[in-house]
Amino acid sequence: MRSIEEEWRTLASRGTGGLFRGPEWLIPWWQAYHATLHAELYVLVGRAIEGDASGTTAGEIVCIAPLYRRTVKVALLDTRELRMIGDAGPRPPALDLLARAGWEDRAGTALARKLIEESATWDLIDLEPLADPSRLRAQLVQRLAPHGFTVESSPSAGGAIRIALALAPIDATEATRVVATSG
Repeated sequence: MRSIEEEWRTLASRGTGGLFRGPEWLIPWWQAYHATLHAELYVLVGRAIEGDASGTTAGEIVCIAPLYRRTVKVALLDTRELRMIGDAGPRPPALDLLARAGWEDRAGTALARKLIEESATWDLIDLEPLADPSRLRAQLVQRLAPHGFTVESSPSAGGAIRIALALAPIDATEATRVVATSG
């Protein structure tokens, strides 16, 4: 996370809720909670393949999915779950995936593709707490659901929404002009 900290801070500062989506909140949270949660980083970073008219340059970070992976027991089975960094302890109101304005659809598609490619490394994605609607998150869920992923959405504490996606492997091939990588 430190290697992308400046670019991450810049991306987070462009939208609302940036403090809780940026490195200022999430890196200290990670340092405080990862050992207790027995978690490992699973941060996905999307970079523009080419520049565009909005001023985005090739190689620029256009989305970040700040996730972590941990193994928990679900019905006596070890389950590898992906969760949002920042989801335990004090829960900020604006926790979410992050995308540059105008890139939400492409970023959601690229992140979904990467999660599908790496589906052998996780069993469940649990996105909680998510208080506000998110076009990026909606695109991600929309791209995963038709490919056999079970999507569950339910109210959570404080009016937040919990979205859980259960694993079912597929192959995605859409051209998004965004490349997502694990970081």
